[in-house]
Amino acid sequence: MTKVRGCSSLYEPNMAFLKQFHGSDWFEVEKVVGLKTTSIDVLFEKEGIHKCDFIKIDVQGAELDVLKGGMRCLKEHVLGIEVEVEFQSVYRNQPLFSDIDHYIRDQFGFEIQDLKKYYWKYPEGINYGSAKGKLIFGEALYFRPPDSIFHICKRQSLQNAKDTILMAILMGMVFGYFDYALSILRRSLDEKYFESHQLISLESAIKSYGKGIRYSGQFASYLSEGFRLLYSLFQPTLGGWG
Repeated sequence: MTKVRGCSSLYEPNMAFLKQFHGSDWFEVEKVVGLKTTSIDVLFEKEGIHKCDFIKIDVQGAELDVLKGGMRCLKEHVLGIEVEVEFQSVYRNQPLFSDIDHYIRDQFGFEIQDLKKYYWKYPEGINYGSAKGKLIFGEALYFRPPDSIFHICKRQSLQNAKDTILMAILMGMVFGYFDYALSILRRSLDEKYFESHQLISLESAIKSYGKGIRYSGQFASYLSEGFRLLYSLFQPTLGGWG
């Protein structure tokens, strides 16, 4: 249990690394407690969780342990994963992004869809340069490739297959990847899970929600660069933890 409870982990903080940055005292260990844990697969098999479409994991360095405990559930049901990943050893002997990325790709066949990155700056340079510093951690988003969605559907009843397809489409829409949603919709036309009028209605809904105020006319690239420069001038160089 660390001074700031949100930094607590099953892994011990790597203070030799953390002390290089502002806010390292957040990770100072105040006490050690025993903790009983269970796995996703045990919850799935014995606790009445029969279906799971999406999993978000943020457990301060122990994400790979959680993934290993959900082998059956992830392989058979899950369509997407959002997982916190570290690029530096914030905790001692913790798995890093490369370990987690390889495991998710190799064991479950998921592909990385996006990656949100977080940086810490050395204290000497907090008010200098851009907001970038050392890449410390991130939030990695993984989706099943569209074709593999239908491999799952082949093992399901017609109604469950329809639900899986709709959840995959919704997942793409919720995260803002409308191309992914439309790609699944097009493949469902080939697989004949829906009537043509249902597909037309779904396509209309996706494209309606996907509309924006994006400008792509004359001088768009110059305007984009100008706003990017303006943003960089006012962006704080110290945010969050460091």
